[in-house]
Amino acid sequence: MLFTTVYDISYPIQIVDPWFSLSQQELGLKGEVVRERRSADSAAEQTGLVYDPNCDPNYKSISASHSMCLVDVGIAVPLSQAVKTAVLQAHNGHRTAVSPTATNMQKMAWDDELATIATKWAQQCRSGHDKGVARTAISLPNIYNGQNMAAGFDTFVDAVTAWHAEVVDYQYGQGSINGKAVGHYTQVVHHQSARVGCGQANCDGKQYYICNYAIGQGSIKNPYTTGASCSACPSKCSDKLCDCQGKLCYNYGTLDINTCTCTCPSIYTGDQCQTLSCNNIEKAWCATANASDCGTYSNYPTDCNMLCGVCPYPCNGKKCKNGGALNIDTCTCTCTSPYSGDTCTETSCTKLDKSFCANYPASACQQYSNFPSDCSIKCGICPPPCNGKTCQNGGTLNLPSCSCTCPSPYTGDTCTEKNCNGEEPWCTQVTLELCAKYSNLPSDCSITCGICPKREFLY
Repeated sequence: MLFTTVYDISYPIQIVDPWFSLSQQELGLKGEVVRERRSADSAAEQTGLVYDPNCDPNYKSISASHSMCLVDVGIAVPLSQAVKTAVLQAHNGHRTAVSPTATNMQKMAWDDELATIATKWAQQCRSGHDKGVARTAISLPNIYNGQNMAAGFDTFVDAVTAWHAEVVDYQYGQGSINGKAVGHYTQVVHHQSARVGCGQANCDGKQYYICNYAIGQGSIKNPYTTGASCSACPSKCSDKLCDCQGKLCYNYGTLDINTCTCTCPSIYTGDQCQTLSCNNIEKAWCATANASDCGTYSNYPTDCNMLCGVCPYPCNGKKCKNGGALNIDTCTCTCTSPYSGDTCTETSCTKLDKSFCANYPASACQQYSNFPSDCSIKCGICPPPCNGKTCQNGGTLNLPSCSCTCPSPYTGDTCTEKNCNGEEPWCTQVTLELCAKYSNLPSDCSITCGICPKREFLY
């Protein structure tokens, strides 16, 4: 009995609904088809792979475990032009015939580098996928590549037909209707997959088939937008497909499928966003971001291009600390108080905290950006002046003399003594409630307000 093996497509970046490992058998096109449903970007880690340390440095610089660095196990089967054409036509035929119809289904074109990388993985004679980064194409910078795999079929077109046959287990907007694998089908009809490259290997008489796709799929439930065919690309429609002749926008650019033009991120230019044009600009939040996230979030390499090493930092990498701003023309730092120095790492503690600082807890120093400057003593950036001396009862500490200016009736070194020499005649109209309400009354009416003792008079 001939067994044919079909393995599901792997996924990029972050997956909302990860798949669980599940193996099941069902009747396929040529007997029993064993399909293994895998979690995102390959369910099981591929072990026992052997790499050539002297592989092409261009691929090794992407990843030391790139598929192009693998030592071959099986024998590559060269694909004739007729086979390439048949595989490409099979894909586009399935894309044309999707139901429900697609507004934005792109026409696929063949890609030789994707095919070369696919062949290299097919030669491993393994069930499953390589990692996403391991199939990265040098000619497609910052493009995620998906993958379909099959083994045991007589022809490559039979393998493509088997991938598409999963449509019977699929419903648009839902995904699998019965728990069976449908990821091969959704990769075949993913609307952004404008290029495909496939490879074949002979492994002790068993044929392994791999196709790599750019751009790889991102959604199983909604692999395209439903609606009238080509309604998103009326000026580029060809047999119900949007035909930009396989054009892709590199480096996170966005393709307008009606004009076949690219909108590029701020640091890239060119017809396909292929040219890096560093502008010494990052998003403000990048200052607190982690470089380890550059490979996790797709916006980081553009929004935080210097943090992620895409663009060099200006001024030989000089950075202004503690909220300082770098002037890239002069390579000097403008520092926020109380910081100073070449990179704003020194402190110049010459000011007292602003009066409002006393009304906030120290936790506000991490909550409000102005606090380290306005409340540098409370925030622990500067030490208390005058060896921690404080003026009591509303007194004001004078720098650098370290003397207190005391409000009447208080006197003394720290405004703790009283000079009770009487009060204004009108204070007889003042109540204790008013003493708490008006800041001048404790001074003008110190006896009425209970600060100084009452005097007894004999007549």
